[in-house]
Amino acid sequence: MVTCFVGIILFFGGLYGLAKESSLYLSAAGGIVLLIGLVTLVVAARGTTFSWPHPTVIAATVLGVALFAYVSGLSAIGFLLWASVPYLFCTLASCFSPTRVPAITAVTIVLAFDAFVHINVWTSKSSTAAIAYIYSPIWSTLVFAPVALLIAWLVVRRRASEQNLDGVR
Repeated sequence: MVTCFVGIILFFGGLYGLAKESSLYLSAAGGIVLLIGLVTLVVAARGTTFSWPHPTVIAATVLGVALFAYVSGLSAIGFLLWASVPYLFCTLASCFSPTRVPAITAVTIVLAFDAFVHINVWTSKSSTAAIAYIYSPIWSTLVFAPVALLIAWLVVRRRASEQNLDGVR
């Protein structure tokens, strides 16, 4: 999990030009480290049970994708696929038993962030406000969904350990 967060930090460090001329390389290194972390997580999760996604996650995914389809129309399929990435991440996370319930929190945070972006873009007087549509999926995928998933997983794990210590199941 730490590898994923290091990859995210490197990626955004390069995205915002912290390394000046080498920012592209820093972003690429961050993406590679992030992919290595994700592959490690998937390999480590091989022993967990795999099931269908949680219905709440599916409903939120449909709402989120419908929100972007409303904005872009169905003709911009590439943008619609790009905007679907954080929702697909949450749907995939809800298929694994340890992250089934935390995925509900993650997809809710992603949907709330997207709704916030849409409201701000539609009510903005700036001509460049629509650029937020392009960057909101990357923020949702690399920051909001993983952080919400991690925090919710830690809360669920702690509550389960407290209940087991008290003898309540």
